[in-house]
Amino acid sequence: MKTDMKKLFLILIVLLITISLKSQNSYQTVYSNRTAYFRGEYNLVETIKIDSCKFNNDSILFPSRTLQLIGDECYDPFGGSWAGKKIIIHDHWNYFFNDDHDTIKIKTNATLNENWNLFQNPDITIIATVTSWDTLTVLGVLDSVKIITLHVYDHTMKPQPHELEGTTIAISKHFGLTKTLNFTHFPTVKFRPAYYVTKNLDLIGITNPELGQQHIKWFDVFDFQEGDEFHYVNSSNSLMSGGSAHEKKYIIRIIKRENFADSIRYTEQIETLLKYRQNTSSDYITTYDNQQVTNVVYKNAEFDHEPGVPVFRNDSSMLVVYPSFSVNSSPEIYFKKNDCWHKSNVLDDACNYTSYEKGRGLIASGSGCWEWQSYNNTQQVYYKKNSSTWGTPLLLTNINELLDLPEIKVYPNPTADRIYVYMNDFSRSYSFELLDAKGETIKKTELKTKSNIISLEELNSGLYFYRLMKDNKQIKSGKIIKI
Repeated sequence: MKTDMKKLFLILIVLLITISLKSQNSYQTVYSNRTAYFRGEYNLVETIKIDSCKFNNDSILFPSRTLQLIGDECYDPFGGSWAGKKIIIHDHWNYFFNDDHDTIKIKTNATLNENWNLFQNPDITIIATVTSWDTLTVLGVLDSVKIITLHVYDHTMKPQPHELEGTTIAISKHFGLTKTLNFTHFPTVKFRPAYYVTKNLDLIGITNPELGQQHIKWFDVFDFQEGDEFHYVNSSNSLMSGGSAHEKKYIIRIIKRENFADSIRYTEQIETLLKYRQNTSSDYITTYDNQQVTNVVYKNAEFDHEPGVPVFRNDSSMLVVYPSFSVNSSPEIYFKKNDCWHKSNVLDDACNYTSYEKGRGLIASGSGCWEWQSYNNTQQVYYKKNSSTWGTPLLLTNINELLDLPEIKVYPNPTADRIYVYMNDFSRSYSFELLDAKGETIKKTELKTKSNIISLEELNSGLYFYRLMKDNKQIKSGKIIKI
């Protein structure tokens, strides 16, 4: 009897170990119950969301359709995602399909140093090997992650130079693919794109649960409450082209909020200080205004669509698509011609930008590359929401002080490694602050002379904002593009 009990006990232990090992190696590349966001080259964002599933012996997942390159500068708004038009999951194998319907195979239960044929066609064979299996941080959470390394061979199985040689794919146990490739255009992009095509993708956010970066909708951006306060500086100058110039500082205070099915209506108190010049031969005029207005925020379907998902306009002869999160990118426009959708040849000013943030509304916008030519820039310099504050508040009652400001030049723009700040009058102390796209101060310099040099060598290329402060008050703001 004791012997039988021991045998039974041993069997149970072996069974539990087997179940535990199987559970430890239960990985999946894509999940049907969440949306995942990946960042590719040139700051482009790709979305994968499963629209529908079929379950039989295999699980077949159908990703939502996104704009896909199908010919030279030719796009299909009903193409699959970067993961293809369907994904088949069967017995620890996940099958993806490229635009030639060739199969890309990922063995999710592969162990360390195990290899398999990931892809094969008459010209090349790509072998995948699990080269690392470790605990890593994924979207701020520790998880078990497998690193898969690719090696490329020709038809005789000799190593072949290829852009995918040594490339890696990463699979997290609980979050799926965290580093991947564009499987639609695998193993290489066959067509000439009008813009860019993402090849390498890194996971930056998921829903359910919400981790990492999220897609923010229009009503989330303009989610204000009574008592919220937002301060802005708007600078415009077209004097060189025969126009006018102004600097407008204004404060928006939320007095009342009313919710409706398709809109939000705000009653706002807007206080404005405007310094205006009609032309180069006229003097500046300063005016002050304080009035109550009604502002209605309506739904914005284009803004609410996720990156890469097309939205049709007019009679479906034109569509728009956001190449990244809509809070910090502008939509691209495509027109249909000869059974193809082509990117519009009308190029917007490369220096146009608009940036929003959840609960803060517009935080920055602008147009024009050169401050000695025409430009129009707006920047949020302060906000107050409940007990949270950021920035330096504006004081709009001292008109005489505004008239005494010196002439200030910030140049060159764009710049590679430095900028110059020149003031024709240096009777008081000033400071120069540089901010990133989120409004965080990343550099602060005290100005000691009329002509100042500020190094930007330590900064990455991109868009930055600046402001000049005097006695803790902002007197000038703008943008800097580092190339």
